[in-house]
Amino acid sequence: MNLLSPITNSYITQLAVQSNRTIAELCNKGNIFGYVGLVPLLLTVFGIFLSFNYDQLFQSKIVLVIMGGYMFCLFTVALILMKNFKISNDNQDKISVTQGVVRLFRGLQHLKSLKQLRIFLIAQVFINDALATTGSTLNIIAFSELGIKPIQQLYSTIEFVSISIISNSVCLMLTNKYPNKIFAGLISCLCFYASTALYSFFFYDNEVQYYIVVGFLAICIGSTQSLTKAVVSEYSPSGYETTYFSMQSLTGGLTTWICPLLSGLINDHYGSYKPALLFVIFPFFVIGIIILAFFNSDLAQEEKMQLETKNHETHKLSDEEEITQIEN
Repeated sequence: MNLLSPITNSYITQLAVQSNRTIAELCNKGNIFGYVGLVPLLLTVFGIFLSFNYDQLFQSKIVLVIMGGYMFCLFTVALILMKNFKISNDNQDKISVTQGVVRLFRGLQHLKSLKQLRIFLIAQVFINDALATTGSTLNIIAFSELGIKPIQQLYSTIEFVSISIISNSVCLMLTNKYPNKIFAGLISCLCFYASTALYSFFFYDNEVQYYIVVGFLAICIGSTQSLTKAVVSEYSPSGYETTYFSMQSLTGGLTTWICPLLSGLINDHYGSYKPALLFVIFPFFVIGIIILAFFNSDLAQEEKMQLETKNHETHKLSDEEEITQIEN
């Protein structure tokens, strides 16, 4: 998924232009359809939980087989749809692997001129780590400290998907109504996410709070993902969307071990993961949000347009000349 996401996300800008829709609209609709696709699987698994004894269920590994089969079917359908997928790409010719590497290095060089996008990617180092660790930490607390059982987790998953569909639909309506407020919406979602981590530290201690916290996460997690993709796609220079989506994934992937490591050390010291919510995850959110406070969407758009104009006018080196220099 980490390999496929930057590639598929890079088509968002072109699809938006071709379909005459906003980038945020496509990102939100993609998330909504993704959650809707989980509904048949959840209903099937829920029916199995009600029909079989708990021990027999896991001994026979029915759920695992069904999930694997369902995912296989989804990927098969996706491949069939992608085979017939066509997008206007008149301005870009097919490029070789070497040319792709050249374009990657160009994208890295362009970051010198894209100060605002650089600020956004630096913030993602902290935010992605906090986002990835919040859910796993809350799950560990739920099973080890709150005594949440698998059937209760299934209930919470159904709750999560249902609320996520609603929250992404609301986000879709708001971004369509206020298309220039995408970045403000992202900041709001991250603040809500950080507040959820803080709330969990103080109140996450029983089954009722477990369902409340799951609901809070469902409200903001899908919207955060779609708005993040919208920002990266909106301010990436044309033709380099894959490069910057890869950088966005890389900034999170390289550091997603820091929060879990610190959380584990805190658990060893306190005998609980709950302090990590206050002393590790929440500060990471705060640092990321503070860095994003220096991001200016108007300047980001201006830097993008200046770079695209410069690339169009100068053409200092063709791909072939640049490949020759790299090989030499």
